[in-house]
Amino acid sequence: MDSTDPPAEPSARRLQAARHALDQGLINQARTLASAVYRQSLAKDDSPLQADALMALAQIDRVVGRFRRAIDTTHRAVTLFQRHGDIAGEARALALAAHSAGLLGRHEEAMESALLAMRLGELLPPQALHIELHNYLGTAYLWGRQFELAEQSLREADWLAQLHTDGRHNFQTRTNLAWLEVLRLFHARYADGHLPSTHTLSQRLTDCLDAFDRHQAIPGLPGAGAVLKRIAQSTQVLYLCWSGQVDQASAAWESIQLATPEGYFAQVADVIALWVSAELHWACQDIDSALSTTRQMMRLAQAHELEPLVSNGHLLATQIYRQQGDYAQALNEERSHRQREWQMRQDLHDSRQRVVQTHIDNRQNRRHLQQLAQHSLKMERLSYEDSLTGIANRRSFEQRVTAELEAAHPDRPLCVALLDVDDFKTI
Repeated sequence: MDSTDPPAEPSARRLQAARHALDQGLINQARTLASAVYRQSLAKDDSPLQADALMALAQIDRVVGRFRRAIDTTHRAVTLFQRHGDIAGEARALALAAHSAGLLGRHEEAMESALLAMRLGELLPPQALHIELHNYLGTAYLWGRQFELAEQSLREADWLAQLHTDGRHNFQTRTNLAWLEVLRLFHARYADGHLPSTHTLSQRLTDCLDAFDRHQAIPGLPGAGAVLKRIAQSTQVLYLCWSGQVDQASAAWESIQLATPEGYFAQVADVIALWVSAELHWACQDIDSALSTTRQMMRLAQAHELEPLVSNGHLLATQIYRQQGDYAQALNEERSHRQREWQMRQDLHDSRQRVVQTHIDNRQNRRHLQQLAQHSLKMERLSYEDSLTGIANRRSFEQRVTAELEAAHPDRPLCVALLDVDDFKTI
């Protein structure tokens, strides 16, 4: 055992401890526990345990914003879950991959993975897992700007949360619904030049904060609660800002910043925080600070490959320049936005090629294993037969006699008949 490994204990308990540590923001402790279980699964050649450990590691990567690695890890877990017929595990892994792909701007890949997870979920009896699957499908649609489809999926998740958990675990859904309305308002403002009514956002925030008051750890989503809380708080400040309550928004944001533990959240929440700050500066007519903070938002989002938020940064800068009458700079921002969109499509093309190659490799591996199994059966059969006549040989006879002797009953003695054929070698 490596000197960094924690004390030996049942693997399932160690994975549970890793998830609990992740909920507490103890990232390094969570990774140490999950990595130790993963190494143990490799040493024991325990594929189901390996898949569970990979999922724990992917969840850690998702929380700290390492989305590419999270996708690669979940795809490895998917292969293992498929091998053992674990439909629920495969669906959960695909859903997690969908969430990470959406934040990277690989929207088609995100929707594809989320829809496949949903189809797998339909093979299972009704359970809380379906809440998670609908949430991730809604999130994939949300980042892909398919707002009506996102609304349908998240409403279904909210209904399932009420049905299966009495609403105890709908904080994620309510937060996603509120954030969906934020993105819808933001893009409508960009397209139309003015902000639509914030009444729906106000209602959704009320539902979100009510769910937050009853919030417990989210099953299957360790570490997500703290990130969701930060996003919900950011949404509330945006609502105050957009509804003209700028002083209240500034005061609320300052109190949130003072109470925020440093380094506890994923980069996506940090980027959203910069977005909120830029909106506040703009609302206060501090244009230089608004643009500077928007640039900072885009740099951080780009550093962590959060392409939808890089795109939103360009759109925000475009709106600020338009309001100031600086149409040349606004046009430059729109060009930069289109360039980022093209790069995201190219990245999606490359990622799909890698996925296709993985599927081909998996098929080839399965075919090779089947060929090995068939060859093994053939060799075993030949070891018990005469190669010329196909008649059972002496090894087969000895094995059969041993088995019959062990199964013989005292009242029915075993009899063996020996037959000889003269000059059989001649035949």
